Amino acid sequence: MSLFLERVVPNSLRRKKTASTPTRKKFRPDIQGLGTFAVVAVILDHLIGWPSGGFVGVDIFFVISGFLITGILLREQERTGPSRFSGFTGVGPNESFRLPFSS
Repeated sequence: MSLFLERVVPNSLRRKKTASTPTRKKFRPDIQGLGTFAVVAVILDHLIGWPSGGFVGVDIFFVISGFLITGILLREQERTGPSRFSGFTGVGPNESFRLPFSS
């Protein structure tokens, strides 16, 4: 774990490694290809104004993120049963609402 996370994330919120915790993530060429397409769409919009509207690349990123997050949540639910959203984000509601208002 990085030094930053060791300082910021309390021990109670850190995910414990178990035997069922995968240690290696699979390379997904389909996701990498869509991400590359999204980056190219954003760069082309900034350089030549195509595709018009400029939101195609950003929309693709949102779709990829939603797909990956949904997969993570479904696998976690299969493994442990119904889970809370705070367990996924690692932050409880108190911390997430307090952050924007802290100085």
